[in-house]
Amino acid sequence: MKAAPFDFRKADSLSAAFGAYAEADGEAKYLAGGQSLGPMLNLRFSQPDRLIDISAMAELRGVQETDTEVILGAAIRHAEIEDGLVPDASAGFMARVARNIAYRAVRNRGTVGGSLAHADPVADWPNVLTALGGRVVLAGPDGTRELALEEFFLGPLTPAMQAEEILTAVRIPRLGPDVRPGIGKFCRKVGELAHCLSVVLHKTGGGSRAVMGCIAGTPILLPMVGEWLDRLKPKTAEPAPDELSAALSDDLARAGVTADALELRMHRATLMRAVRESLS
Repeated sequence: MKAAPFDFRKADSLSAAFGAYAEADGEAKYLAGGQSLGPMLNLRFSQPDRLIDISAMAELRGVQETDTEVILGAAIRHAEIEDGLVPDASAGFMARVARNIAYRAVRNRGTVGGSLAHADPVADWPNVLTALGGRVVLAGPDGTRELALEEFFLGPLTPAMQAEEILTAVRIPRLGPDVRPGIGKFCRKVGELAHCLSVVLHKTGGGSRAVMGCIAGTPILLPMVGEWLDRLKPKTAEPAPDELSAALSDDLARAGVTADALELRMHRATLMRAVRESLS
């Protein structure tokens, strides 16, 4: 199947993109890497009258660093993170995450902002950057605003964006020396979207975070698992599966998430992998 006919425009600035969108009378889509939008066009799940290419826009390709965070332009590609061509606020963790996204051909074109704007709960960046405490910067004709990622994802493929808005950047706090990240990911085959995905940040001074994807419509913060992590000591603790199961069950019940026995067992095992990695 192929995409429905559409008009194509290339925008070199935010103002040009907003102008091209307004001319289309609301029947337009922004295109960056196209690795998420492309399949939806070909399957005709999305049938815009106009595509507006924003991939080469300088305003979306910038990188800024401060003592406390790294700000990545939304059009930074997965491969650039993988190859260390942009600063990594997580001391190498994001590069390792990027290395395991799909295939290199996808990583060469896919963008971090496109992944977040697509809001797929099984994708890597929505879950990883939620765990890292990331914030997105959104620009529209009337100005800019910021949202924490846990507020940005409203449901599957449903970000908290106005149709004409563009995600321009993601702000990523730097991980302190007392934070140890871990990730557990299960795919049926290499390159496939995850069936189970969990991310944990073990913080020795307290305030650990855990996020689970692929089990609900949005990445789920697991505060009870985070509190359980706070009680463990890196390199010496052997996490008790029963205690993790109890904390996870409380978190899922509080979030109103249900899963059958097999799914729950797989998600729990993936979460335990992430925990063990963060403690190693």
